[in-house]
Amino acid sequence: VGVVLVALGRRTPAVGGAIGGRVQVKLSEPGGSVTPLSIGVRPVRMGRDPAQVDVVLSQPTISRLHVVLCLVDADLHLTNQAGPEATLVDGSPVPTGATVVVPMGATVRLAGGVLIQR
Repeated sequence: VGVVLVALGRRTPAVGGAIGGRVQVKLSEPGGSVTPLSIGVRPVRMGRDPAQVDVVLSQPTISRLHVVLCLVDADLHLTNQAGPEATLVDGSPVPTGATVVVPMGATVRLAGGVLIQR
């Protein structure tokens, strides 16, 4: 089934002078394991290569550095680092190198098997 990343839609307030707060998400992997993640203003890199990413995805169809997620104001931004057909937001391809806002309720599909739901 792949990996599913579910954005819960809640923001925690900025702490200690940090700008922008955080969005809490859950990363669900095949076999049922669920890992909570927090996306904030610091970019979170996702892909296969542990030397290049913060979150390692083991599926062979995932690029070494596939996407970068970060929070800008209240918006979840996604930058596609993979091929143009490897990342889809609500079924629309995200060009390589492009950054898009992932709206609440959107589904992001990475390399056919990884899902990010917000």
